[in-house]
Amino acid sequence: MSSSASLVRRVREVLRESSEEVVELEYPLSSRERSIDFVATGVVILGERRYSHTSIREEGQIVVRVSTLRRYNVSSSTEEDLAKFAEAIDGVPFVVSNELYDNIVYERGHVFLGNERTLENLIKSRELIALYRRNELYVALNTQLIEREISRRGIRISEISDVLGVSRKSLENYLKGLGLISIEKAERLVTEYSVDMVASVSYSILKDIFRRKTTSRADIVGGVERDLRVYKLSKTAVDYVVREFKPNEASPPRFYVELRGIPSLKELRAKLLNAIKLAKAYGTVLSVVASSVEELEMIKEELKKEFGEIPQRHVSFSLTVQEPVFQRSS
Repeated sequence: MSSSASLVRRVREVLRESSEEVVELEYPLSSRERSIDFVATGVVILGERRYSHTSIREEGQIVVRVSTLRRYNVSSSTEEDLAKFAEAIDGVPFVVSNELYDNIVYERGHVFLGNERTLENLIKSRELIALYRRNELYVALNTQLIEREISRRGIRISEISDVLGVSRKSLENYLKGLGLISIEKAERLVTEYSVDMVASVSYSILKDIFRRKTTSRADIVGGVERDLRVYKLSKTAVDYVVREFKPNEASPPRFYVELRGIPSLKELRAKLLNAIKLAKAYGTVLSVVASSVEELEMIKEELKKEFGEIPQRHVSFSLTVQEPVFQRSS
């Protein structure tokens, strides 16, 4: 097995061990042309409240691209697809490359990078993980422990701020926000108190950073309350993701495939089968959109060959002129 195939296999195993479902996308057929390799839903993120020694569990979603190239650089189209899809499903975009150091997550543009071991430790909370951003390494304050000690008056907030070399107001902002501090400040805190005062950079921290980066990455924002978002993708199985974000709830994503510019029946079949896998994972419908009735009939025949019948629960068909999504984004 080649080193690249071995890396993909290990990432698949890591995600499957901790996820409700893992969708492996194999479109485009050339792996180098893909922007997304895995979409993991219901990822169980393990953590620990250090002061009470109790485990905590949260569920997340991770959109993964596996890079097997040396001197990896995130192409703009890959970064864009990963970030858009992650926002649409309320997840985290992550690029895996074993050219990177263990247990460091690198912030680059709108995505995060790390090697396979870092991804596993991020999910399973086995080892301390640092975040590399703006040319510096950061870890997290153990905000729960610090707040507990302050409330018990075991430590004064002014004492901690003096150790960190920041104002009391800055420390209060740290505790209310992401709680990230530089490695240099973390070393001072550990020396003065204990190693329990700092914590690993977690999935929830990465998700908060991703959410705060910019305004919505959607190509179209509409609806009466501007709660409808349309994301146009370029290098993966689905061409559009549409989702409504209500104040207290979000509807399931809707996926669209547009039958335009697909060079062969083999490519078309692969695109549809991978898009249907996504629709099934999210319990939603894939809308297949064509420019003519003849194209739609041809697609239906291809699906019948593959499944024996058209999977009505997960696939619908329409013409481009009937879909406002395509009219507004063309």
